[in-house]
Amino acid sequence: MGSAGKNEIKAGRAVILGRMGHFDLPSPIPSAGIKVVLDTPVALAGLAYPASYPGYLIEAWRKGALNWITGLAQLSEIEWVVGRICGRRLAGPSPEMLSGLLRLFTTAVEPGPVFDPQTRTPWDAMLVSLHLEGAARRIVTSSTSLLALADRYPVVTPRTLWHELHDDQC
Repeated sequence: MGSAGKNEIKAGRAVILGRMGHFDLPSPIPSAGIKVVLDTPVALAGLAYPASYPGYLIEAWRKGALNWITGLAQLSEIEWVVGRICGRRLAGPSPEMLSGLLRLFTTAVEPGPVFDPQTRTPWDAMLVSLHLEGAARRIVTSSTSLLALADRYPVVTPRTLWHELHDDQC
């Protein structure tokens, strides 16, 4: 089971090998890390591009420095996007398997309604709701519509959060 394109479970950790990269997900023990909501494009960029600020955040999540707060709608979107990008021709995990593993290794909360007229899209409202319901410290995004809410909610870019984490460790 150690060859590329196979899935492995070792010592409570899931290792997924495939063309989208080598995903080493943390064990399903609740993380004591900083609670964050990652916007879907940030999460996908982090999984696909480990040498980027989103990638550094995914690595921090894998190591337990972050506790990723998510919802079922977001996990379904990740599954859909990975399925559209990768299709069934690539070796490695299916989009459904990746989504299932993420369900094990993230903290899923049910978003409640958000009645904030400043949220521009239903997706923005859902991420704000995940933040409120999951008591997340930060919402991490590159979306200008969400970043415009930074005066009302703790919205930051991946780069900003990475520097906050780095500054805390210095």
